[in-house]
Amino acid sequence: MFNNIKTRFMKNFLHKAVSILICCVLVILYAYTKTDKTNKRSLYNQKHKEINILKEKSCYASKEDKEFAAGFKHGIIEECKKISKETPIRLDNCFVLKSIDITEQSITYSYQFEFEKSEMTEDEWKEFLEETKKETKTNLLSVTSEMLKKSDISLSKTLELAEIRLEYIYSDMNGSIIGTIQLDYLDFYGM
Repeated sequence: MFNNIKTRFMKNFLHKAVSILICCVLVILYAYTKTDKTNKRSLYNQKHKEINILKEKSCYASKEDKEFAAGFKHGIIEECKKISKETPIRLDNCFVLKSIDITEQSITYSYQFEFEKSEMTEDEWKEFLEETKKETKTNLLSVTSEMLKKSDISLSKTLELAEIRLEYIYSDMNGSIIGTIQLDYLDFYGM
C-alpha cells in the first residue's frame, strides 16, 4: 500500500513538473515570436534562468535529506582522509591500495596489482572490471543499508544530494592503467 501511494505521488509530481516546464517553453516561444529582434537575446537569457530555477525547485529534497547527505559526505571524506594517511596498504599478496585522492566532488581510490597488465588478456581485465563494479555496488549498498533505513533515503538520492562520485583506478606494477570504475548516484538509481 505504501509503495502504491509513493508511486502515485511520484507520478503526480512528475506530471506537474513536466507541465510547468512545458508551460515555460511555450511562454518562451510565444515571447520570442512577439518581441523584436534586438530584445530576443536578453529575453532568452531571462527565461532560461527562470526554467533553471523551476527545474531546481522540482527536484524534491527535504531539509533533513540535505542535512543527511551533507553529513554522509563529510563522514566519507573524513574516513578516507584517515585511511589515506596509512597508504600504501597491502590488501593481499598481489594487490595494494596506493592512494586515496579526495576532492569536493569525488573520491578516487588508486589500486595497483603486483604483476604486469600483459599477464592477463583484455577480455579477462574487462570481466574483472565488470565484476568488481558489481561487487563494489553490492558492498556499498550493504554497508550503508542500516544507516539509510533510519533516514528513509536511498543511496542514489544521498549521493546525488552530496554531489559526490566514487572512482576506482586499477594499474599494474609498472603503473600502466588497467581500467577505471566510476560510481555516482545514477548507478544506484532504483536500488
